[in-house]
Amino acid sequence: MVAAQKSMTQSAMTQSAMFQAIYQGKIDAVQSVIDSGVDINMRYQVEGKRGGVTPLMMAVAYLSTPEMIQFLIDSGAEVDAHCDKQSTALIYCLGIGSKFFKTLLPVAPGSTRTDAELDRAKYEIVKVLLKNGADVNWARHESDHSDPANRMVRPRDRTDGTTPLAWYLRRGHTMGRRDWICTPEMVQLLIAHGADVKVSTSPERETPLMFAVDQGPEMVQLLLDAGAKIEAKCRYGEMTALNHAADGKNETSLRSAKLLLANGAEINHLSKAGYPLTQACISGNTSMVELLMEHGADVNPSGGFTPLMGAARGSQVELIEWLLKEGADPNAVNRNGWTALMEAAQLENADGEIIAMLIEAGAKVNARCAEGKTALMCALMWAPPATIRQLLDLGADVRMKDEDGSTALMLAAEESSVEVVAMLIEAGAKVDATNAEGKSALMWAAKFACPAAVRLLLDQGADVRMKDKAGSTVLMIAAQGYSEESRVEVVAMLVEAGAKVNARGAEGKTALMCAAMESMPGVVRQLLDLGADAQLKDKAGKWAIDYAWDNFALSGSPVLQQLKTAF
Repeated sequence: MVAAQKSMTQSAMTQSAMFQAIYQGKIDAVQSVIDSGVDINMRYQVEGKRGGVTPLMMAVAYLSTPEMIQFLIDSGAEVDAHCDKQSTALIYCLGIGSKFFKTLLPVAPGSTRTDAELDRAKYEIVKVLLKNGADVNWARHESDHSDPANRMVRPRDRTDGTTPLAWYLRRGHTMGRRDWICTPEMVQLLIAHGADVKVSTSPERETPLMFAVDQGPEMVQLLLDAGAKIEAKCRYGEMTALNHAADGKNETSLRSAKLLLANGAEINHLSKAGYPLTQACISGNTSMVELLMEHGADVNPSGGFTPLMGAARGSQVELIEWLLKEGADPNAVNRNGWTALMEAAQLENADGEIIAMLIEAGAKVNARCAEGKTALMCALMWAPPATIRQLLDLGADVRMKDEDGSTALMLAAEESSVEVVAMLIEAGAKVDATNAEGKSALMWAAKFACPAAVRLLLDQGADVRMKDKAGSTVLMIAAQGYSEESRVEVVAMLVEAGAKVNARGAEGKTALMCAAMESMPGVVRQLLDLGADAQLKDKAGKWAIDYAWDNFALSGSPVLQQLKTAF
């Protein structure tokens, strides 16, 4: 044990000596450490964990001088050694932005350098690494490297992964122009040394060209000239470079889009995010919309997320008005059967002006999506009560059912405010309508333990003794769940309204058995206080207490003793 601790201490001292020498940028100090027998390819550890970072990677991370980098390589540093995350020194260097360098390494030598100076330092280091044979197409594969199966394939043998070029452009894409701008000179340098512009990242399969649109047309042109495929699609969302550009909101993305279009980019490519025009409409980028329309973007593409739907989702009032004037079809549907009105109605900040505009333009207020839901049903989850009222006033049918047989009232009983439930009943919703499972709005309100909704439905004559197709009563449904305080209140309310506390379901179970299986002590206690019979058995011959033993929520509860003493 003592020997092991001594070894760990010596290792830490060795690491510290090498680290300090590199940190200070003193080649003679590094030479002294090497002369003492330290392995130039040693791996740094943090808190006893192997991180796999070598002295060369450390020197690169601190943007040491090219002379230091060359010295380390001449001293035997492996230029393509990689850490546990498959990053090489080249990838380390290309992933450093000025914000990272100045914020996280404020006391590092040279940390007062300007962004331009830092970019130049990176460039010079990359030149040294490439001159010494750094693999420009090493694929940093982002997977679980602790899995032996992933370690069996060498990164340089993969057909996908994050190469140095993709990593450089990707960092600029994800960190933003506030951190650093990828320079054309660096990209030219990588391409000149054989960087593959077609390789895609993993697992998203995004290409360097997709990342480059954020950096402007000069970068895009460099990649196109080098053979980048303009119509390549990423796995996530099936987006092309033009789709990525259309998502942008700045002048840089606009100029990149112009160049892509000039080089034949497919303007009506349908990705999972929609068409390029749709994406521009979501963000309200009018300049991008105008550009795409000038190049022939279809205002009524078929089978996908249309521009009008995008503008509705983005609450873009002026764009919606403009698209309608251009002939956009307010009743066009996407792959799921959704319309622009459904998109507008389901928003938490749903805009009444947009809803009115769409219906005035001919949008069918009672159109159904593939699941049978109407705009009114779509609105119930997030939209404010004012939107529900507006849809009702504009002709929404409150009695329509979706493919599961659910009505707007059933959906409101589990999702919405009591104000909305009252609004729907006032508009003519049938209180005891049932869905395909035989469940009523009262059952849904009871299931989600909504006392106010339960009270309102009971006051409106909801049948408290109704059973669903599985034979469960409203009380049985209310007895299962973990919202203790509100569930206790609902149980009492239902019994007071006439629910039979010992009524049985299809398997002979009672509400007490249901509560014993999956509820809280307060619910079980409430049922016992209301006359639930603990001595009843179901068809399997089990008492409520038999189910209670397996309910962790009742463990150690006095309720167990109450159930025992019932015998």
